[in-house]
This record gives sequence, C-alpha cells and structure tokens, in this order.
Amino acid sequence: MSLRDSNDETGDRAGASPAGLLQGFSFCGVLVIDSRKRIVACTPEAAKCLQIKPRRLLKATLDALPAPLAKCLRRATAARKPLSKRQVLVESDCGQTVLHVSTLPLPSRAGMVVLLGQSSTTPEAEQNLRAAMALKITRYGPDHWEVATTKNLLGACLSDAGKYKAAEPLLTASYAVIKKQFGPQHDRTRRAVSRLITLYEKSGKKEKAAALRAELGSTQ
Repeated sequence: MSLRDSNDETGDRAGASPAGLLQGFSFCGVLVIDSRKRIVACTPEAAKCLQIKPRRLLKATLDALPAPLAKCLRRATAARKPLSKRQVLVESDCGQTVLHVSTLPLPSRAGMVVLLGQSSTTPEAEQNLRAAMALKITRYGPDHWEVATTKNLLGACLSDAGKYKAAEPLLTASYAVIKKQFGPQHDRTRRAVSRLITLYEKSGKKEKAAALRAELGSTQ
C-alpha cells in the first residue's frame, strides 16, 4: 500500500535488529505497549513525533493514537513479528507527519516496544507525499487547504534534502493558503512559516528569513 490516503500505511515488514530499526531516523521516540494494548511507557520524543502530550498517552489504549498508526500497531500485535520501518502518514491539528514505525515484540506475549522516527529526506517520503497531494487535488481541488498542508510538508521534505529551488514555491504557495484559511496565530500557520524561514536561512536569503521572523514574532 502507499501513502495515497492519510489512513494508509506502507513499508517493509521484514524483521530487523534494534540497531537496524533505529538507523536513518532524524530522531526516535519509544512507546511500550502491554499485552492489553495499553501504553505503559512513553518517551518525550515519542510524544513529539505524535504531537500529543505525554500525559494523554500514558495508560491509554491504542485508540488514543492517530487512526493510521493504531491500525498499524494492531496488525503488528496480531502478527507477533518485528515490523521494520513502516511508513505511516498521520494528521493532527498541527498538520501532517510521515512517521517511520518499527516494532519489537516482548517475550512471553507481554506486549511490544514501538520505535517512532521522522525522516523527511528519503526519496520514498518525497514520492509518497507527491502521491498524497495528487489524491487530495483530485478530491478537493488545487486551492484547498488540505492540499496546501500536504504541499507544505513536501516543500519541507525537499528543503531538508537541499532542493531549495524546488522547495521554495511549494512552501510560499502553501503558506499563503494556510494563513488565509486558519489565520496568522494558528499552529498550522506558524509551522508553515517556520519551515519557510528555515528554507530562507539555509539558502542564504537572510533578509527574507528576518522579515518572516518579525512577522512570526508579531503574532505571539
């Protein structure tokens, strides 16, 4: 399956060592799920990946997680086999995130360890985001804010990969749509402008970055 819809997930089901599961993540968080499918441990990095406060995760069931991730983990629990770097596209009030999910079953059917990572610079991530954006354009039209949120994530992916010329029009166009839809103080808007600032700083456009930083500061 591909990330052609926010409820789909894709990736490699092959088992791997713990070191292999961690390799390639820009950062990694850990969840521990018990035999009753409750979250009994959560690192701050995992909460950051999921954009959920840690206190909302501890002692919660898989239902507290974004639906695509919960679906992925239920399958992993049923299979009782390691899951290696499955890509899952999740959505929150702050926007969309591509997660890399790996699992390691605990002995004696005691549950599993879940490794969550983000890495937006892989060719697979770019391909999946383009597919998701194409589907949303078909559903909503090219000017819809749902399209803009995915376009913004794609722009960030290209920026992280050093493709600044390709990233800039995506980030600027999507920022304008998101700002118009949600207003300057919304989390989605602030995230979009932060990505554009990062692009300008990396590409040497310091004056544009400074102007946007001033704009961002005025909305706090």
